[in-house]
Amino acid sequence: QEIFELWLETWDWTYHQLSRDEFPEPFTSMDEFQLACICADPILWCQAFLREPEDPDHQDPYNFWDYQKESIRYPGHTIHKCGSEVGKTREIIAWCMHKAYTTINGSGMNGAPQQTHIEEIIEGMLDQMEFNPVLGKALIKYKKHPHHTFYFSNRFKLYFRPSGFDGEAYRGVHVRTFAIKDEAAKDKNKKQWSEFWRAMKPGCIGRIYSVPDGD
Repeated sequence: QEIFELWLETWDWTYHQLSRDEFPEPFTSMDEFQLACICADPILWCQAFLREPEDPDHQDPYNFWDYQKESIRYPGHTIHKCGSEVGKTREIIAWCMHKAYTTINGSGMNGAPQQTHIEEIIEGMLDQMEFNPVLGKALIKYKKHPHHTFYFSNRFKLYFRPSGFDGEAYRGVHVRTFAIKDEAAKDKNKKQWSEFWRAMKPGCIGRIYSVPDGD
């Protein structure tokens, strides 16, 4: 309720207006307005559409720790210097899926030093599409060679690229919405980073995740 009230304030709207079936433009029903509020907030969207992978029946909503909620809602560039087993991969999956499903004609990239580092992210996203068939229907193409790429029905493209020795796999990729690098401390070559930054177009959000190693 608190979150919903905040969204009402951003529209300069009140509960009394909603009770009279009055909605801010362009909405014409409560269902449309509620869905818009859910889609605008990444935590609400994830808990509405994603399923808890640790739940054997995959019926419970996706769970977050409080510090993850603050991080996922933050709209700008972030560097996450975290220990092991604090939910970095879980957060990356949630961030990617929210952006991919709510951004029309956007593009994003998941990078990591090696292919094995990003496979858990790919598998986690595919699992969510299996848990919730509504999400699965929106994936219209899945290219696996030479690198993995998801194509969604809202014309969002999501690339998965390993850094390799010199960031060569990042060349030719230009993303508008976000670029994420996992296990970032393992990339020691400056070219692995310069090619990663070059793939980000103006306005693109960068999110860096890693267990720090002193470098």
